[in-house]
Amino acid sequence: MKILEDITLALTMNFRIEGPLELDKGLFRTFLSAPEDPLPGFTGPLPELAGRGKDHPRYARWIYAFVRYYKPDIVVEVGTNSGGTAVGSAKAIVENGKGRLICIDNGEGRPRAFPAIARENIRAAGLKDPDFDLICEDSQVALSKIAPALKQSVGIYLVDAAHTYETAFADIKNGLSMIKPGGFILVHDVDSRLYLGGESSEEHTRPVLDAFHKIVRNYNFEWCILKFIRKHLGIIKVK
Repeated sequence: MKILEDITLALTMNFRIEGPLELDKGLFRTFLSAPEDPLPGFTGPLPELAGRGKDHPRYARWIYAFVRYYKPDIVVEVGTNSGGTAVGSAKAIVENGKGRLICIDNGEGRPRAFPAIARENIRAAGLKDPDFDLICEDSQVALSKIAPALKQSVGIYLVDAAHTYETAFADIKNGLSMIKPGGFILVHDVDSRLYLGGESSEEHTRPVLDAFHKIVRNYNFEWCILKFIRKHLGIIKVK
C-alpha cells in the first residue's frame, strides 16, 4: 500500500544513507511523489516467477525518480534480466520527452528473460523501439564496443550484473569513459551483509562493495550508499 510505503520511506530513508555525497532534496521529493510501481503489469522472467522478486518495485521506483529528476540524454544499464529496473528508466524517459535507454545483458541469468521479456516490459512502460537498444552480449565485450562511441555522453549508468569482484570492478571501470562530467554511476548489491555464495572469495567477501570502494578511492569520487534499497544501492558522482 503506497501510503504505508511512503510513510516508512519518509521516516527512515534519511537515516539509511551512508557516505559524503549529498543528493539533491528535489530528487527525494520526486522519489516520494513517484508511483509505487512504475509498471504494475510487469511480466516476470519465468511463469513461476510472475513478479520482479524482492528487490522491486522500490528499486525500480528509485531508478524512475533518478532518471525523471536528472533527465539524462542516455541511460546505460548492465544486468537487465527481465527489465525490473529498466521499466523505471523507460517510464521516466517517456515522461521526460527525451532520452535513450541502452541495456546490456548476456541473457544467461534467466533462460528467456533477456532480451524477449525485457523488451516486452520496456514497451509496456511506454518506450518505443527506436528509443532503446537491447544488447545481448557479455558486458565487457559490449562496453568495449559502445564506450568509445558514447564518450562523456551518458548521464546515468546502472551496474547490476555478475557480482564477483573482478566483474563488478570491470563493469564500473569500463563504463567510466562514457559518463559525462556530473553524471552518475549506480551500483546495486553493495550490501556489506550480503552473502553471494560462489561470487564471493576469501579476499573479497563483499565483492561488489569492495569493487565500489576501490573505484571511489582510485578516482577520488564522491559517493553514497542508499540502504533503504534492498541489497543497497551505491551512487558515484563522476567529476
